[in-house]
Order: sequence, then structure tokens, then C-alpha cells
Amino acid sequence: MKKYIFLLLLFILTFSCIYSQVIEGVSKAGKIYILQSNDNPQKYFAKNIQRWAVVIGISQYKYSNKGINPLRYADKDAKAFYDFLKTPNGGAFPESNIKLLLNKDATLSNINEAINVFLAKAIEEDIVIIYFAGHGSPDPNNAKNLFLLTYDTDPNKMAATGYLMDDLKKAMERFIKARNILIFTDACHSAGVTGGYATRSRSDELIVNRYLLNLAKSENSTLIFTASEANEKSLESTKWGGGHGVFTWALLEGMKGEADFNNDGIVTLGELIDYTQEKVKRETNSQQHPDKSSTKFDRNLPMSVLRSELWR
Repeated sequence: MKKYIFLLLLFILTFSCIYSQVIEGVSKAGKIYILQSNDNPQKYFAKNIQRWAVVIGISQYKYSNKGINPLRYADKDAKAFYDFLKTPNGGAFPESNIKLLLNKDATLSNINEAINVFLAKAIEEDIVIIYFAGHGSPDPNNAKNLFLLTYDTDPNKMAATGYLMDDLKKAMERFIKARNILIFTDACHSAGVTGGYATRSRSDELIVNRYLLNLAKSENSTLIFTASEANEKSLESTKWGGGHGVFTWALLEGMKGEADFNNDGIVTLGELIDYTQEKVKRETNSQQHPDKSSTKFDRNLPMSVLRSELWR
């Protein structure tokens, strides 16, 4: 009898420990998400922590006559992401802490200045967000060199006029001191680069996205969240918010509250990732699957709040 009582007490204690460490959140799709009870997003609301962002969106390219096809909604996606970050729910980023580069403003020079100089103002405790919507491509003359295409990228001179992805890695190592760096990229649009220059085949997309995801491996507090897996296209349509890429549309819907699975008034990074991956998969009938870097990052970092007074 004592043996059974002991086993019962052991079961109760074990169950209590497990229960105390998890909280269930249920999405509108019915999927259950488990959140650790020691989640503490409140620590990121401290007054000494600032949030910084560079938001880039390029739909129109200077050298479209040389084969860089325009996009429909990349600039609109970036502007919508920027606008939300400036709202009370998105963190009310002050003008001094956020930079928007659209189309003609998104030159190689301006992007270098924004990432290497502007974001260098962030200190270790701060949070840095980089958002990019546009084209990414290998160099047609050397596929090992991978680039994000700026407004003034010349496909005939990509090595001199494109933003080399290795430079983003260098920036995170040498210039950006913030401990938490979040990078959202939508750089595999189906329009691609044509006209004989870096044609966006599936193998090209695999190289670009795989590089982006590997970029975070040396940075313990860096998240890179891409719009699609390596062998997929990023879809955009008027059915998503009147004209958006499905990835950014899902991100925005999540940050506006749809991703608040545990109803605590805070949309954390972990909740946003889970929601976006599930939402994009459903909306595209499994044609597109947002992917994230495999390194450690803080899932409890708040991305938005439903009660703006939480931001101090």
C-alpha cells in the first residue's frame, strides 16, 4: 500500500512540475502551442533598452532594362512594416531610431550607411531589426558571391553594385553591437532576374536562402526569418491585404494580435514565428513555407503589444 501511495505522490509531483513549466496557447487555426512559464518578455520593456530598425523595400530597379524585373508589392510591404513599427502597438519607434529606404532611396550607398553607421548606434542591450523585400541573386560571373539587389545594382557589374551578403555578416560582427538582431527577408520573388543575367532558377534560390539562414549560425542572438524555404518562390497577390507578399501580410496580421496565442497582450517573437509559418502554409496551400535560422534566439522577445502602455 505504501508503495502505491509513494508512486501516486511521485506522479502528482511530476505532473505539477511539468504543468508549472508550460502554458498552452491555442491559435485560431486550432493548433496548440506550448510556451514556457518562465517566459519573461517584460524584461525587454526596460527604459534602458532601445529598438532600432532599417526597413528596405525595392519594387522598381534602375536597370530593369538589363533584366532585373520589377516587383509589385515589395515597396508596399516595407512601408506597411515600417508604418506598424511606428505605431504604439509596434513599439512607437522614434524617427531617430528607424530608417526607411524605398526604391530610388535604396541605393548601395544608402544601405551601407544604414546598416554600418546608423545601426552602429545601438548598444549591446538594444534590439535591432532589419527588414528587406526585393530581389536576391548570385553573381552571374561567380555563383559563390551572393547579393541582395539594391536599386542601383547593375547586373553587368554586380560585384561592384550589389550588396554582398558577406557584408551583412561583417556588419553583424564588426559594427552592430546589439545582442539581439532580427532579420526578416523576402528575397525570392518569382519574378526573379531574367534577360540572361543571374536567371532565378530553383538552384539559385536554394543558394540565396540557404546562405541567409546560415548567416546567423555564428551569432547566438540573431534570428534570420526568410519568406520561403530554399527551393520555393515568394508569393504576392491582391488577395493579401489588397496587395502584399503573403509573408509580410502574415507577419503584420500576427503582430496586430492574431499571434497572441496565450492572450497576455504581448506578441512574442516565438508566437510570431509560429503564427507566420502556419498562416503562410495555409494561405498558399503548402506552396510556401517561411524558414528560420536554427541558432538560439529569445522566443520571448516582444514584437508587439496589444496594450501600448506596456512600452515604457
